[in-house]
Amino acid sequence: MFKKLIYAAICLLASFSAHAQMDHAHGYLYQVPTTRYFDFQYHTAMSHPVEHLQRGGTLKLQSRFIWGSGPKGRDIATPQHAVVAFTQRGASTNMVNPRNQMYWTHGAGAFVGELGLQLELWFVTDRNGNGLDDEPLNAYTWSQQNNRCASEVLGTLQGQVMCLSAEPNSWGYITPAPDFKLRAEIPYWVRVTIAPSSPGWATLFAELYEQDCDANYENCSTQRVQHALIGFEIARFFPISWLPMEASNARTPGSVSEPYVKYDTFNYGW
Repeated sequence: MFKKLIYAAICLLASFSAHAQMDHAHGYLYQVPTTRYFDFQYHTAMSHPVEHLQRGGTLKLQSRFIWGSGPKGRDIATPQHAVVAFTQRGASTNMVNPRNQMYWTHGAGAFVGELGLQLELWFVTDRNGNGLDDEPLNAYTWSQQNNRCASEVLGTLQGQVMCLSAEPNSWGYITPAPDFKLRAEIPYWVRVTIAPSSPGWATLFAELYEQDCDANYENCSTQRVQHALIGFEIARFFPISWLPMEASNARTPGSVSEPYVKYDTFNYGW
């Protein structure tokens, strides 16, 4: 059945380049008590050195997420999301998952949650100049809410700043999906493409697709729900030249009604 899913993903979500190194990973993201009920996973075979992006290379990653458990189509009321991103682990102290992997400090990616598609840029500010281990994690996020303006994990932003357009353009936007609802047992695809735009800068382009499938998750119809783009400074969000940009998935806790999120992650299909 998994082979059928791979084939369906390729057919439904566009053609791929025969010259790309194609990899995939699949598994589950659980509510892990030792990481405050977050979970995350790295996929080494789909990671890249920072130099790849600095020299003009493009990064691609997409994940299919399915929230369990059913019944199929149940509205998920508790705020939560699932992430697909390229990240760096820049600190030596942080959350460690059951796979003995440490959580990231920096990166760029996107996620799907109760607000639909969102963009996210992770970073840590070394306020006292002695490294990152004593600093809180931070990130900027953008959704279709808040007038598409940036929110910050640490909550220090004042007013509506770094706002995006609702219309596609070359500098930054996120399209609306006012009726979106996150639902159990529904396949959601989040696709990210990171490409250099000018010296020292890159663009993060993300898309959200929703599928309506039969009981075996086959014979699916697919629709694009949203897409978004933002530019960012490479050195700020991938600051450690000797560390890879790691292909990553994660989930936030949610509720006991969603004990797992299944993921299938690919670096091809478009």
